[in-house]
Amino acid sequence: MAGKSRGSADKMMNVIIAVVIIAVLGLAGYAVYDKLSANILNEAIANGEKEATVGYLAEQSGMSVEDYLAQYGISGLDKNATEEEMTDAMTVETYLSYIGAEMEDLTTQYHLSEAPALDANWGEIRKGFTMRNIVGDDDGFAQFKEIYGLDDSVTIDTPLTEAEPIIEESIKRMQEEAANATEAPATEAPADGETAEATEAPAEDAEAAEAPAEDAAE
Repeated sequence: MAGKSRGSADKMMNVIIAVVIIAVLGLAGYAVYDKLSANILNEAIANGEKEATVGYLAEQSGMSVEDYLAQYGISGLDKNATEEEMTDAMTVETYLSYIGAEMEDLTTQYHLSEAPALDANWGEIRKGFTMRNIVGDDDGFAQFKEIYGLDDSVTIDTPLTEAEPIIEESIKRMQEEAANATEAPATEAPADGETAEATEAPAEDAEAAEAPAEDAAE
């Protein structure tokens, strides 16, 4: 009976060891995957293919995510939050400091009739923008509409939050059209024997050209 109990205990211990090994390997695999994913994302951000994340910005500043956000009086965001989500959580005063601009620059850039309060939330202000805040007037909108190939579903008074996806789709379509236009046309390889026939033809023509000379000599 003692031997049987010992065998059961050994089996149980082996199971526990196996579970621990699997867990360790799983954590190691996740860590490698997480690191690779972070590297791929960082490269895409650096190339301008993806929007910067809080984690990326914090890393570039040599700070932890918590400390990076704390300097702007922000909490509750994780490393995967986008830069826009971060700036939307700022006050107007903090946002101006973040982008290194003055209030006059902000009102001019977004065609604001009056300066917003410094302690107002920048995200709430930005989300209230229409296309007019981006283009300024009807002439500017007409040019913008032509450049980005927008249809009549977007007007100068369309909220920016509604217009942005349409503009992004239009830009994507234009990029795809430009890429297709620059692709070199495919050329077909010559069939077997065609190259040889093409190179032999001049030789035959040369023999034909020499024949009159031989006749003249006779």
